Amino acid sequence: MSVKNELQNIISGNGSVRNGNAIQSITSFLRGKKKSVSGAEKATFSKVEETEILIEYIKVKSLWFRSIDNSKYIGEGAEQKIYESSDPKFVLKRNDGVFYQFWSDYLNNLLLHNYFFPHLAYELLGFSLEGKTLLRQQRALT
Repeated sequence: MSVKNELQNIISGNGSVRNGNAIQSITSFLRGKKKSVSGAEKATFSKVEETEILIEYIKVKSLWFRSIDNSKYIGEGAEQKIYESSDPKFVLKRNDGVFYQFWSDYLNNLLLHNYFFPHLAYELLGFSLEGKTLLRQQRALT
């Protein structure tokens, strides 16, 4: 199978990637919400609409992440704030998907990252709200 086909399978939820199950479940839920009663697919949701849909999913699946200990703050880049983890092999990263127009694009990017870099695969831990901003918590190897 070609890499292109493997990637299409992963993004469509028909393939597997390290630490990808939770991410694929969420993207599948978002895809399902695009289907209307008639079976036609809505072209796109705004990021605000996707956020509302994600919050619905997070509530049902109990994916709220307990608060991060701010005393464990290490630093940040353009996209993520980084915190020490209780396990020294990992760091915790918080991200609001600011560089992505849609949550689904951001989640697909994580799947692609985990495919190409399985030794550095992100593990989705959950979500939190900071005001009206939805944040995603993930664990990454140091």
